[in-house]
Amino acid sequence: MMSFLVLIFYIFCTIIRPQEWVRGMIGQPFLDFSVMGVVFFLTIERTISSPRFVKAPQILCMLGFCFAAVMSHLVHFYLGGVSLVINKMFKILVMFFLILQSLNKPRKLKMALWFIVLCIFVLVFQGMDQAATGVGWANQEIFGKEGEEKRIIWIGIFSDPNDLGLAFLFSIGFLSAFVVEKSKLITRLVCFSMICFLLYGVYLTHSRGSMLGTMVMFYFLFGKKTKKWILGGLIGVFCLAVVLVIGSSRLSNITSEEASAHGRVEAWYVGIQMFQGSPLFGKGFKTFNEYHYLTAHNTYVLVLGELGFFGFFFWMAFIYKSYFGLENVQNKDPSLRTYALGVQTGLVGFCCSIFFLSRSYNMFPYLIFALSGSLMFIASQKHSDLKFAITKKDIKSIGLVSFALVIVIVVTVKVGI
Repeated sequence: MMSFLVLIFYIFCTIIRPQEWVRGMIGQPFLDFSVMGVVFFLTIERTISSPRFVKAPQILCMLGFCFAAVMSHLVHFYLGGVSLVINKMFKILVMFFLILQSLNKPRKLKMALWFIVLCIFVLVFQGMDQAATGVGWANQEIFGKEGEEKRIIWIGIFSDPNDLGLAFLFSIGFLSAFVVEKSKLITRLVCFSMICFLLYGVYLTHSRGSMLGTMVMFYFLFGKKTKKWILGGLIGVFCLAVVLVIGSSRLSNITSEEASAHGRVEAWYVGIQMFQGSPLFGKGFKTFNEYHYLTAHNTYVLVLGELGFFGFFFWMAFIYKSYFGLENVQNKDPSLRTYALGVQTGLVGFCCSIFFLSRSYNMFPYLIFALSGSLMFIASQKHSDLKFAITKKDIKSIGLVSFALVIVIVVTVKVGI
């Protein structure tokens, strides 16, 4: 239990980050101490009472993805790239394994999920203060140059408005599951109220990817609950039109003629050129800006260009196994159904949003993958017939999906140009 309590403190320090702005706590190594604490107590707990190592397909995906990042430099005989991979991915690996290994019981997982969402929910109010005054709780200035639309940010892993928007998006997806599922009336009302605030938070970030991802989540939930996918699509188009008229000016300027959108298409084209130049292992981890002055503004393109099809396969394996694993949990375990639906909905919105954002090496997607893996492991312990190993059929399906998505991206770039 101690490892879980320290993990909660680690999550708090990762999201709220009091060590960077609260008077009397600034400069304190809370993150380092909490990581060491979780590892220490986990080791004791597993040795004494529960020596089970949490197994989930996401572990193989993570190891494969990191190996692909290393290989992307080794094939070009750049040994310095290996240290670059280690420096960038180490903290992500730590977070991923701490979450996955600590949340091995239903109660722990549920409490951690609610705590994560509540921490993110608090950031809406700091964003509202920042939008009103221009300065956030941590004295960070609002994002945006003179004459541009101002966008709220936080610090640490959410110091970019797009990252903050994705955090709000995931929380909306999680809470939405408790609104549409058979929950207590008070739970539905509280979750609905929180969703309204979080939607306003997404608006204040003016993140176009997060706004579109939120619409896709609502369409996904509507279609899943009613099976009326066409009607849901029509409603979604209507909502998009309303948002384009009265919503963020950044979203209304999302056509291919708009300068920012044109720059994205150019960046995608560069990513495709990188992929074509080195299709198997890519041009190298974190090398995109050596070929283009902008980031890729598309996670799938970024992974393809830098890590090639080998790395892209493991990225898609993350998504594929998490999505269908969560689907199996919903079908098999009623006690975990709402939680699995919530994480799955957040995953769907995230996967849509990153078609317009570069987030392959940020911490938040791996948090989603780790939570998915924990849900799948817990369900497999309760139901012996639930198996989540990566099979030959999975490898074939992931390969086909990956290849199909590459074709979609190439066609999209050609049409955009």
